[in-house]
Amino acid sequence: MTENEYKKADYNNTIEKSTQTTASGSPVVLQANYQYEGPIPPAFELDRYEKVEKGMAGRIIAMAEHEQKNRHESRRLLQSHNIVRSYLGLIFGFIIICALSGMGFYLLVIGKSIEGFVLLVGSIGTLLLGYIYGPTVAKEKKVGEEGKG
Repeated sequence: MTENEYKKADYNNTIEKSTQTTASGSPVVLQANYQYEGPIPPAFELDRYEKVEKGMAGRIIAMAEHEQKNRHESRRLLQSHNIVRSYLGLIFGFIIICALSGMGFYLLVIGKSIEGFVLLVGSIGTLLLGYIYGPTVAKEKKVGEEGKG
């Protein structure tokens, strides 16, 4: 399509509209529409913006670049926070398990065998359950997030 045909097109996303007649003489209207997604419009639309005001197309492109830069920065920040949270979880989990196991051993040493055994088995059991069921729960959470978006 040439530039003159684009100029003839109206501004409601109609690129081409023509009326033809069939062999029987009835009119047939052919119309081509366009649609785009994203922050940057097609080149011919940018050309229209540039004709409305000098530099407007450049500002639209700069806005899209700025948005993309912000999105990348947000994603990078989120990933780094997730890494920190993951390590903190491991560290605090290790500290809690060590403390509970230590208390369990202490109770065993001072003669409170039932309480010490329950605390020791409970802390070690919690650790084992985390290793057994943790990957399954993480996988289900990931599948659920993929379904959302």
